[in-house]
Amino acid sequence: IVKNSWGTSWGENGFFYVSYYDSLIGRDNAFFNAESADNYYHIYQYDPLGWIVSYGDNSESAYFANVFTALSEEDLSAVSFYTASPNSQYQLFIFNGVQNGPVSSNAAISQSGSISFPGYHTIPLSSSVRLQKGERFSVVVKLTTPGYKFPVAIEYPISGFSSGARATAGQSYVSSSGSLWTDITSLYPNTNVCL
Repeated sequence: IVKNSWGTSWGENGFFYVSYYDSLIGRDNAFFNAESADNYYHIYQYDPLGWIVSYGDNSESAYFANVFTALSEEDLSAVSFYTASPNSQYQLFIFNGVQNGPVSSNAAISQSGSISFPGYHTIPLSSSVRLQKGERFSVVVKLTTPGYKFPVAIEYPISGFSSGARATAGQSYVSSSGSLWTDITSLYPNTNVCL
């Protein structure tokens, strides 16, 4: 059990846990404290293995997106993603009724903010977005990671480590401008953005 110096609002009242089997503690570490998966009725994601490597276009800013199909009539109320550097800034957008690619004519919601610490973050939406069963919708994020030129966390197959990673075309996209999008499976097979 480790007590952090960031105060009681971080981790579990300022504490976190390290395995006795962790032989690399103190060398390029990250701590991920996720909220319970039971907080939401459905969790839409394509990356059950999580952040394996990072993607970027030699810039501190990049866009990434996932396209999902709504499982039921429900409200989308939060978005989760990773940040790799302190004081990262994000803009997130939700699009209803997407067809080809992750963007349609008007965003159902646009929201921005800053995240002080690197890690995995769940961002509550300022207002929920209504989804219809069978509707294709997208979550789009522009992320700026100061001092880090690979802002997009991706799940990528690495033999003996994450070889179980799977993806199909039409799920995950990346962009340097937010207007021209590339399906990430055309760059790296069986790869998805972590979103």
